[in-house]
Amino acid sequence: MIYHSDKQFAKLINVSMLGTFLPYFLAFFCITASLPTLAQVAGTSKGKEFWLTFIPNIHRGVGALPGSQEDRERRSDSLYIFIAAEVPTTGKITYRDIFNRQYVRNFTISNPSQIYTFSVMWDNFELVGVNSGGELLPDGGQAEKRAVQSFKVETDNDVMVYALNQAWTTSDAFLVLPRPALERDYYVMSYPSDNIIDDRTGRLSVGSTPSQFAVVAVENNTRIIFTPTAPFLFAGRNPSPVVLNAGDVYLVQALPSTSFNYDLTGTGISADKPIAVFAGHQRARIPQESGFDLNSRDCLVEQMVPTTNYGKSAFLTPYPLPQDASPIGWDVYRVLAAIDSTPIFVDSVRVATLNAGQFFTGRLTKAAEVYSDKPFMVAQYKKTSSTGNTGLANSDPLMMSIPPYEQFLNSYRFISAQAVQLNSNNERVKVYNFQYVNVVAPQTVIDKVVLDGVTVSSSQFSRIGGTRFFYATLPVTDGVHTISAPEPIGIYVYGYGPANSYGYIGGMSFTLFDYRPPNVISQQECAKINGMVFDSSASDSHIASITTESVNNVQVIIAPFTGLPDSVSFNAELIDPFTDGSFILNAKDSAGYTTRIQFDIPGFTVRVKADTIPVAIRKDGPVKREFCFPITIANEGRFPQTINSIRIEDAGLVQVRLNSTTPITIPPGGSADISICAIGDSIGENSAKIILENSCASRHIVDLLVTTNADLTPPIINVNKSDCGLPVTFNISDETLIDSGLDSVAIIESETINCKTEITRNGDRATVNISIIDQFKDAKYTLLITDKAGNRRILSDSVPGLTISVKDKQGNVLSSLAFDSTALGATRCDSIIIENTGLYPITFSQVYLSRNLAFSVPVSQLPFSIAAGEQRSLAICYHPLIAANDIDTMERDTIGLYFACSEKLIPLSGIGVQLLGKNNTSCDVMLRSEIVSVPGLIAGPYPHPLQDRGTLEIGMRQQGHVSIRLRNAFNPNIINILHDQFMISGLYSISFSTDQLSSGLWIMELIMPEGIKTIPILINK
Repeated sequence: MIYHSDKQFAKLINVSMLGTFLPYFLAFFCITASLPTLAQVAGTSKGKEFWLTFIPNIHRGVGALPGSQEDRERRSDSLYIFIAAEVPTTGKITYRDIFNRQYVRNFTISNPSQIYTFSVMWDNFELVGVNSGGELLPDGGQAEKRAVQSFKVETDNDVMVYALNQAWTTSDAFLVLPRPALERDYYVMSYPSDNIIDDRTGRLSVGSTPSQFAVVAVENNTRIIFTPTAPFLFAGRNPSPVVLNAGDVYLVQALPSTSFNYDLTGTGISADKPIAVFAGHQRARIPQESGFDLNSRDCLVEQMVPTTNYGKSAFLTPYPLPQDASPIGWDVYRVLAAIDSTPIFVDSVRVATLNAGQFFTGRLTKAAEVYSDKPFMVAQYKKTSSTGNTGLANSDPLMMSIPPYEQFLNSYRFISAQAVQLNSNNERVKVYNFQYVNVVAPQTVIDKVVLDGVTVSSSQFSRIGGTRFFYATLPVTDGVHTISAPEPIGIYVYGYGPANSYGYIGGMSFTLFDYRPPNVISQQECAKINGMVFDSSASDSHIASITTESVNNVQVIIAPFTGLPDSVSFNAELIDPFTDGSFILNAKDSAGYTTRIQFDIPGFTVRVKADTIPVAIRKDGPVKREFCFPITIANEGRFPQTINSIRIEDAGLVQVRLNSTTPITIPPGGSADISICAIGDSIGENSAKIILENSCASRHIVDLLVTTNADLTPPIINVNKSDCGLPVTFNISDETLIDSGLDSVAIIESETINCKTEITRNGDRATVNISIIDQFKDAKYTLLITDKAGNRRILSDSVPGLTISVKDKQGNVLSSLAFDSTALGATRCDSIIIENTGLYPITFSQVYLSRNLAFSVPVSQLPFSIAAGEQRSLAICYHPLIAANDIDTMERDTIGLYFACSEKLIPLSGIGVQLLGKNNTSCDVMLRSEIVSVPGLIAGPYPHPLQDRGTLEIGMRQQGHVSIRLRNAFNPNIINILHDQFMISGLYSISFSTDQLSSGLWIMELIMPEGIKTIPILINK
């Protein structure tokens, strides 16, 4: 698998699936336990078996007329394989074309100082992607399809193999890794796609080239999984696994886009068998940020190094810039992490902290050391050399993987590649004019590095930052070279031609370093966990220790071991199965890497909240009637709990049953009610146990004592009655555990008069609403309530109505009272007869007048009571305030009689007139008399008697000072001034408050320019 942090790895383990995979792992452990430790076994880039493919390049002349110059240039592009041996060697190259036709090329290297060069025209042997060189293929060519264009090199002695994809001004080379160096886990190193938009159409042009990689299977039935960092051409970000046989190839290219330059760098590749991975770019411009100031591009390709061969230290070395190359732009480097939280330092400066598959891109301006405490991969890139003014300048983009310091060797046999191409004169000329090898060596051997038998001068070396390492850039010739030193050194091989370049690792060790912590798998079985710690892959250093911490309610047993085993079993079990448990397992390998995983074991944490378990609960109920009650159960744990069944164990005459369905799932900290029902034929009791069960355990949570008794209590009644007695609402219930339940709720019709009733039943609850029909009649009701045990409640009440009849003195029914013409200043009184026709006495504590101006009721009559069946007269007086101008002018008021929330209204009316008289005296002098209203007083005060406020209406015939005072009738010294100010002529309404005045008789003094008037008033609060 790709390296993961402890946390990530823990997420990958699906505990529910371990039952399926655990037997496989156990069998795997049994096999690997007998294998020798491979963590320290080192291979090199030499070998006898090699697998490779050529990812898409860009070729000129695609679709050109046969025989044309472009067609000849197209045919001159070749795929090269270079083989270097240290001893005479024979071998063969087996390869297939796009049509799955197989070819074999046998070869012999008689003189080890010479290179064996294999070449074949690229057409039909190079993989075909979305950009065919002549058009963008709608079907994507061979992208994300099984392809067969692979090459296999086999020899009888160890050799070094390099490959070169040579095209006109776009080439790159790579070191081919031997079969033993291939592993199962890789990350892709590439560069962003170069998407070029056609200005005329706004679409991608044929110049667009993608980030890309290809996988070669070396064994049948190899299953491969991809974890993309950018969308694939067809599968996007969710590719499916693929299965390949030996020699099959799978090409992946980034999705072309007019918006994003997608980059496949960091894409994870995992397989269940060893694979070879080749990655790069079809034709890249570097740096991409330079835009079109730099116009030449080049193919990028390297074979990816497995994650097991990553290192923690690497050295960047700058590339020389040819004189004819443009200085615009810069070389770059990229660092890619294999493990989460990897800090990346460049010359002691932290430049990034990367998670697995993430990468950092920096400018390559000088030699520098890159290091971390976790493994990473480094590649450095040569920039574009040409602009529109330079022509085909020497050098161009190349990508070179940098060997980590841990994989340096003491000696190398490497090749400076060379190829040929047609020039404009149709002549075959070599491609690369400049060949170099960069050497990185510790200070102790910079005077002892030997290249092709000649010691390199130490003056050619320069220090790398503040480290003890130096580097030298050494020009070399075409062909095979050897280089060595007493201590391990690193070499980077590359060459420049016109708008062309190549670069690759000159060689490296393939020591399998243990950079991954132990893996842990586990399987939970109820309150137990069975697990295995293993550190058993080829690069692992095996288990050094296993410890636990933060152990809570768990007994953990780790199998005893000695030495450094590759697997150790452990198991854990809850001490208290009804409480959650947890522990942390620390597994450390001999390389010092630790896996730290927390295990949680859920207990059966459901109970009834109480001080003890089981909880004692007593419930009482009626005889011969099933009664039900809830019991609340709570989950006190940290995990959801599912109750599969609830079992009741009981004995006795009272039967107890479950009234809830299962399963019941309760979230952490949540609760749920279960319903229990019981019934008994006679008075008695029963003890029952309530037991909860899940798939693993059972728990006795309740000791239940159920008692059945006779129902001796009548139903419960709550009353909501108005002040007048009706309407009234009765809420009736008979539903406690001991109750037998409601039997009937009924109105006794013979005992109910003048009432409307409404009865609503809901099981053992009922609601009765009773309201009066006619408020001027007496009402009566009787309600009978019975429960099933025969207990009764009778509710009865009588409600008096406003049962009065109003008549005049002659006994006629009176609907209104009218006063004839009454002289102003005079008071006239009349009477009405009020008869009580009901069954109950009626008392009017107050008789109200709506205005209380010209009409009044002498208060001496109050309270006014009438016995049932009797009648009384009520005096009403009229004191006119204004004189009628014509016969139709009247003063009006309304008298109100209020009783039992009802009212009887009697309209009042009267006519006031002036009384005029003429007489002659003895002297025959005419005398004229006139009754006028009180000077200045129009009406009031009203209402009368006064309560909280009063109003006085006056008229001013002439302007002057007006004063209104109230003097206590029994203590004249108590005076309250209500009004005191100068007023002009006119009509006024003066309102005043009596809040500060006590109830009783008061004298109002009205002092005006027209005169003084005193008025007795009554205050009744």
